[in-house]
Amino acid sequence: MKTQALKGMRDLLPAEQTLRDYIQGKILETYRASGFERISTPMLEDMENLDKSDGGDNLNLIFKVLKRGDKLTAALNTGDPKQLSDMGLRYDLTLPLSRFYAANKDKLPHPFKVIQTDRVFRAERPQKGRLREFVQCDIDILGDSSPNAEVELIDVTARALLKIGFTGFTVNINDRRILRAMLEKMGFAADQLDSVCISFDKLDKIGPEKVKTILVEDFAVSESDADEILKFIAIKGSNAEVLTALEGYTGRNEMFDQGLSELNTVVKYLADFGVPAENFAVDLTIARGLDYYTGTVYETTLLDHPEIGSVCSGGRYDNLAEFYTDKQLPGVGISIGLTLSLIHI
Repeated sequence: MKTQALKGMRDLLPAEQTLRDYIQGKILETYRASGFERISTPMLEDMENLDKSDGGDNLNLIFKVLKRGDKLTAALNTGDPKQLSDMGLRYDLTLPLSRFYAANKDKLPHPFKVIQTDRVFRAERPQKGRLREFVQCDIDILGDSSPNAEVELIDVTARALLKIGFTGFTVNINDRRILRAMLEKMGFAADQLDSVCISFDKLDKIGPEKVKTILVEDFAVSESDADEILKFIAIKGSNAEVLTALEGYTGRNEMFDQGLSELNTVVKYLADFGVPAENFAVDLTIARGLDYYTGTVYETTLLDHPEIGSVCSGGRYDNLAEFYTDKQLPGVGISIGLTLSLIHI
């Protein structure tokens, strides 16, 4: 029998497990001191929930669990692969949280400040820094639609990163409404906006020329329009300089103005909270690869190891709970990749 763990998964030696426990303990200590409470949800979710979850590319990476016994035989007889599975392993902790909150909100405080630390699974090609099974350490605030929630999450997470030994890091912040508004103004259909935004999330991995190729070939964008989009998201400088440059685009689109207003508020409040200016930056390339984000989005990079990408990311998802309830349940969350932190600390 094989002694190696499955590809894309890891065994932990005692010293590695001790280090993971230490890191997780420091993170939990910081989060609990800020009033967050821990919950746990099952690793398996209903496939219908997963399929409808606006998970972007992750919907193609779900580990599906086959039906059993007579149900499996019946599904095989139909010849329809969609009938083979009615459960799947969760690809993140946000979707299960939204289901959990919709089912239990009457028993929970409002707003609900919650911690989740658990395994998630993605059936992707294993490579350095990307595993098929990994641990996320999430905090979310449900029921608060104000920018205060974003600021609290970023502030608390920055303190957690400092506590586990990461000093040189930057939380890169954007608002998806800014990107969506620019694309809408250029004539993109509403059902294309999220997919185009997700292509920007690949900039640091494949470079602007390949992203331009995606825009031209996959979305039928002219080369001049693709250049204009890439020029816009490449606006750089200090936070004040980027925000000032964005002011020149106001008054043309209500969604853009809303996104910029909230982005200005988040940046101001982070400074008021005492988060060092070197630890956060406005970055218009940040889009996040999940369709369910509706506003502020952020990714955290290590200054000494930019090649490993984001070690901590998240954003606002005000519509995700609509799959489970007819009431609006605004939410915002941020997640530290605990497995990634263990590898690179």
